[in-house]
Amino acid sequence: MSIEEIPLMVNYFVDADRAFLLGMGADKSKLPSKEEWIAKLEADLIKSAKEKEFYYLTWLVDGKAIGHCNINKIDYANKAFMHLHLWNPDKRKKGVGSQLVKMSIPIFFKEFELKKLLCEPFAYNPAPNKVLQKLGFRFIKAYETTPGWINIHQMVNCYEFTREMLKQLASTDKNITSININGKCFISMENSANGEVSSETIFTYRQKNNIIWATYEGGEVIFGTLSGRIDGNKMVFTYQHQNLAGEFMTGKCNTTIKEQNNKLMLYEEWEWTCKDYSKGTSVLIEI
Repeated sequence: MSIEEIPLMVNYFVDADRAFLLGMGADKSKLPSKEEWIAKLEADLIKSAKEKEFYYLTWLVDGKAIGHCNINKIDYANKAFMHLHLWNPDKRKKGVGSQLVKMSIPIFFKEFELKKLLCEPFAYNPAPNKVLQKLGFRFIKAYETTPGWINIHQMVNCYEFTREMLKQLASTDKNITSININGKCFISMENSANGEVSSETIFTYRQKNNIIWATYEGGEVIFGTLSGRIDGNKMVFTYQHQNLAGEFMTGKCNTTIKEQNNKLMLYEEWEWTCKDYSKGTSVLIEI
């Protein structure tokens, strides 16, 4: 997390209403002022890994910050406690959080030479519990505690993820040999800067035998269509759409389909066949 992103994280908590915070086991009355909190994190940001009290990763989708994952109670080269928060409600319950936590875990292990990560989500907050279970965290036990300086005393579920489990985490990224994509919908998790599809663009696919087609719209795209073929976990198609500037854009794409945490992921390598003929990559997730 950069110094410019610290206020975004602080605002997520300080500007939230009391009921929302209680739902995650936090106590609004325990929150420091924005200025105090920002100053505390800025001071910690410049410390070495062995001195840090906190370490934050900002989650970006289409270049926009949508949440964070952090660790605290850091015992360097041993263990730390992990926390996860999606700031943008539009991204919740779509599998985005699971994918971003999965990307965060190896960074924590590498930067702090950890042996294990622990996480103590509020037992009655289903979202983080489901994410941890999907990613293979081992349930240890349930107990009452006050897990952090802004929390209420609560029942938590304690989960553990060890360094040895990192290989298991990678194995959740599955290549698949055959798939029927008919009726499935996708949104973009990331895209190259020269692309026009964003997390506001929804793709709806159809398939008959090895022929696939889709419509897409939202964000910078007024309406678009694509058509092509599927062979195992590979798709090849051409696409066309009209954007908000009134331009008709065309391109071609090669896609690899993978399964992660029971969601299909589309890893795309695309190229415009108009204007500057530039190339890019994008990742879409099933919703």
